[in-house]
Amino acid sequence: MNRIITMLSLVFLANVAYAERPPEKPTDVVEGEVVRVYVSEEGRTKNYIVEIKIATVVEGKALEKDEVVRVGCFQTKLAPMMVGASGHKAIPKAGDRVKAQLIRRADKSFDGIYSDWYEELPKPKK
Repeated sequence: MNRIITMLSLVFLANVAYAERPPEKPTDVVEGEVVRVYVSEEGRTKNYIVEIKIATVVEGKALEKDEVVRVGCFQTKLAPMMVGASGHKAIPKAGDRVKAQLIRRADKSFDGIYSDWYEELPKPKK
């Protein structure tokens, strides 16, 4: 009986240990081309700044066409039983065309909504 209780406790704790952040709603949605991606590492976390040159403002009033917006996002390599958010699902590369869902923070910076923040768009035909 003790063995069953121990096993059930471990299963419960494993599920709690991988808790993610709650979903976010975008304040701004833009389409554009990724100009550059900056990365810095801090322990198990990679922090990214993704620069997007805006071709179209789909939603929101804070950004304008032809502006370059800097978008923060991150990815973390979680160790077994480590608590916390694992980060954004993917990071685009320079040259990618994207539709990005952004959230404006109190300091007026932008982050990609958590965790699936962009979709890749087809490149224009030449």
